[in-house]
Amino acid sequence: MSADVIDGFKSSPIHETPVEELCSFCNVQRHQMKQTSPYSLYDRNDKLNLEHINYVCNLNLPTAMPNLVLSESPHIEQTSYFGPGGHCASNLLYTASAGDTCNSIATQFNVASAHVKGMNWQPIDCFAIPEGTRVCIPFRCKTYTLMDGDTCDSIERELDLKPWLLLSAVREYNRWVNEDCSNLHEASDALFGHVICVGPTGDLVLDA
Repeated sequence: MSADVIDGFKSSPIHETPVEELCSFCNVQRHQMKQTSPYSLYDRNDKLNLEHINYVCNLNLPTAMPNLVLSESPHIEQTSYFGPGGHCASNLLYTASAGDTCNSIATQFNVASAHVKGMNWQPIDCFAIPEGTRVCIPFRCKTYTLMDGDTCDSIERELDLKPWLLLSAVREYNRWVNEDCSNLHEASDALFGHVICVGPTGDLVLDA
């Protein structure tokens, strides 16, 4: 996968990235996919990065801002302001439909159920979100839906997740999980819902 190759690159600003890495097939494809995807939050910085790749790598890839499918939905809007409680960090607001829950929103946008609850300044009942509620959508991540019998260990074995320092991967990506993972189902059942992150959050996660 391109993400595996890119993980091996040196971490540096794009203008300092070695040409062989900058112009590699995997890196170019990652940036190109973000520009062509109608679901990507492709922004001005991404446009500048792709223009730099075109210049250095002697390419002619399209760099225009795409028409986002998300913005064409009457339930979704792009905005930097959320309301009296502050800003929506992702700039993406969703208007809840009848029957929406943190789980359904998490599944639709590839985010964690707990992040749907935690990202919003107004209290949200994850299992009964009133129709018309404006919900700030969190940043995306690779997700997993909890099943009966799952433990942090079983999830990490199944998905081959590696610990970060002394912290388990599930706890690293879901900080509400306690040290012995004993609240994994209890908190999910009572507070958040069952979609958790099993990878870092960020706009590029699903584009690599």
